[in-house]
Amino acid sequence: MKICFTLGAAALCALSFGQFSDNFESETGSAGGTIATGQNGWYLPVTGSLDGNIYTYGGNSFGMVANPSGNNQFLGGQSTGAAFVRAQHTVNFSSSTFYTISLDFNGMFLGQPTTAANNLGSMSAQPGPGSDYFQTLYAYSTGDTSPTTFNAQYGVTQNAAGLAAGAAFVTADFVTPGAEWANLPMNHWYRQTTSVDFTTNQVVQVTIRDLTTGGSTATVNPTGWYLAGGANNVAGYTRPTDLRLFVGGNGNISSAGNTMGFDNLVVAVPEPASMAALGLGVLALIRKRRKS
Repeated sequence: MKICFTLGAAALCALSFGQFSDNFESETGSAGGTIATGQNGWYLPVTGSLDGNIYTYGGNSFGMVANPSGNNQFLGGQSTGAAFVRAQHTVNFSSSTFYTISLDFNGMFLGQPTTAANNLGSMSAQPGPGSDYFQTLYAYSTGDTSPTTFNAQYGVTQNAAGLAAGAAFVTADFVTPGAEWANLPMNHWYRQTTSVDFTTNQVVQVTIRDLTTGGSTATVNPTGWYLAGGANNVAGYTRPTDLRLFVGGNGNISSAGNTMGFDNLVVAVPEPASMAALGLGVLALIRKRRKS
């Protein structure tokens, strides 16, 4: 496995140390979905939630297209409106400063045109609130009752003091890195990577690529995107211990039909040389922006 970091115009690709990975091929799946809970360490974290299921690409009940970078199966689910889908797995975030999370995702809306609620789903570090967490959010425009596109956003705080104890990210905390993360056609597979530095406590690099149509990978090195604990974890929050895949809505029962698929989840620690280069590259970018 290779994790590639883009620093300016140069790309640094190096072997990385895997913390956790799952392409959902070792689990039992089916066209109609087989519960993920109890398979390969996946569990249901919230009582009353729906289990994530393992689906086969062939004949899957959502009509979700095959992932060109996938094999035979994916994890997914669909909100009923009254209940949301959750699947969670323990991940070790304690052994390094830098981590890169790579995930393939696909969003669909299969509900009635009059009942749309805009949060398709998310990937989040857990527990959140309650730890030094962050999350992604896959959402279409509020009020769009028949959506065909959505945005891939990030839940971070741009307040160096961090979030208040126990507080969750709110609408104002969700940001879209750039045009490549916006107006994504539904029923396409995308690969997204998120690199975090727990020392500076920031999201330091994000990438996205449309796997269904191919093309290049877009890369952004954001500044001032803090995890929940703020700059240098000034709030002193503990590191997350899990990752959660979620399919749902916005807390409204009108979210029936929101649908997500996930594949090729990888949590990796870059080798030391790559971590040093990533840190230096981000530092140079920050200095350049301060001068401009």
